[in-house]
Amino acid sequence: MDVLSEKAFPHVLILRHGWAGQRTVTNAWDAWECLTGAWPVRNGKAARMAVRLCRDALDGFISVKSAYEAFLRALDEAGIAYSKSHPASHQSVQEETAKGSPDKAAVWMSRSRKKTAKQPVRSTP
Repeated sequence: MDVLSEKAFPHVLILRHGWAGQRTVTNAWDAWECLTGAWPVRNGKAARMAVRLCRDALDGFISVKSAYEAFLRALDEAGIAYSKSHPASHQSVQEETAKGSPDKAAVWMSRSRKKTAKQPVRSTP
């Protein structure tokens, strides 16, 4: 079994941010990569806590659910819109990634930070 699949979030998150496009987050590693990349609110309290908790979840010190909840708070703090999909979607997202199909925003957090108008806080179906 893949180690990252053991760190999967309860729901797959689809993040949408104006200049960055769309990114899929399925586990604590994906969330940590977002937070340590070009995160729009670098010094936010929720973002700093989420970085710490995602790292702790990856190391097995805390539950993945705690990291997931911290990441949701960081998304709200940064004003990044997101939607949740059902847990059953984890497998299909992981299969698509394994096949090498391009994630529409695989480079989402590697792009340089640009100033944009504040996005809606949350968008859930």
